[in-house]
Amino acid sequence: MILLTVTLALLCSTDMKANAGIYGGDGIGVNGGEISWSVNTVSGVLTISGNGEMPNFTEKTEKSPWRSYRAYITTVVIENGITNIGDYAFYGCSSLKNIVIPSNVKNIGTRAFT
Repeated sequence: MILLTVTLALLCSTDMKANAGIYGGDGIGVNGGEISWSVNTVSGVLTISGNGEMPNFTEKTEKSPWRSYRAYITTVVIENGITNIGDYAFYGCSSLKNIVIPSNVKNIGTRAFT
């Protein structure tokens, strides 16, 4: 009975880990910029990389592509090359605790971190 309980617990734990991972996309830059993103749902790190400006997003219609992973995001790392953080970029990321912004970012949009 104990072996069965331990086996079931390990199976459930494995299934939960199998559903977690790294998700991402590219092609979100504006004005010819090339920006990609990836979020690791295990570590909670969202990384924005590439060159150029991040587009502006809105609260309701033009949502950021990583929005569906916002419950996992605890850290945002914006890499060198990104020059603008868009409006509402990290809107609703209520678990966000750490943000790394390089010195070449010239503008942080409205409600980017609310």
